[in-house]
Amino acid sequence: NDTRLREELLSGYDPFVAPLGATLEVQMALQQIVSLDTKEQTVTFNAWWRHYWTDERLAWDPALWGGVSVLMFRGTRGSEQIWSPDTMVYEALDTTVSEETIDFNVWSDGSVFVSKPMVQKIPCPMDVKSFPFDIQHCRFTAGSWSYHGYMVNIIPRLHGGETISAVTVDTYQPH
Repeated sequence: NDTRLREELLSGYDPFVAPLGATLEVQMALQQIVSLDTKEQTVTFNAWWRHYWTDERLAWDPALWGGVSVLMFRGTRGSEQIWSPDTMVYEALDTTVSEETIDFNVWSDGSVFVSKPMVQKIPCPMDVKSFPFDIQHCRFTAGSWSYHGYMVNIIPRLHGGETISAVTVDTYQPH
C-alpha cells in the first residue's frame, strides 16, 4: 500500500511548486555552540531547522489505503521528491547543510514535517565589559530565499514553557 500510495501522490506532482497559500512554521533546535569568537564577533552553531507545513496535494484517505496514515519521503539536498522550503539565515556568513538523506514525514491530512541539520556562522556583536559574567544576544533573521510572503507565509513555531520562543534547547549538548 505504501509504494502504490506514494506513486499515486507523486503522479503529476511538481516538487518545484510551493503548496498554494502555504504557511510554514519554522523552529530552530539548537544542538551545540561550535565556537564563539570574540575577536571576529561571530558565533558558529549546529542546529536542526524544523519545518512544519500542509500540502493538500499530499492528502489521502487512510481508509482507502489499508489504514496507512503516515508516509516517509526521502531526499537529499536539492533532490527532494516533494516540495521543500528554502529557508535560510539571511545574515549567515557560512552555512553547511548536511548532505545526508533527509526524511520528510507526511500525514494523511497533508501535514508535512522535516528537520534539516545545519552548521551556521553568524555575526554577533559582543560586549565583553562584564567578562566572565557577560551575556551575549546574537540576533538573526530566518526566511525564504526565493518565496515572498504571499507565496509562502513563514511564521515561528513557538516552543512553550515560561518564555515562548521559536528556538528550543531541549536537545542542546554543551561543547
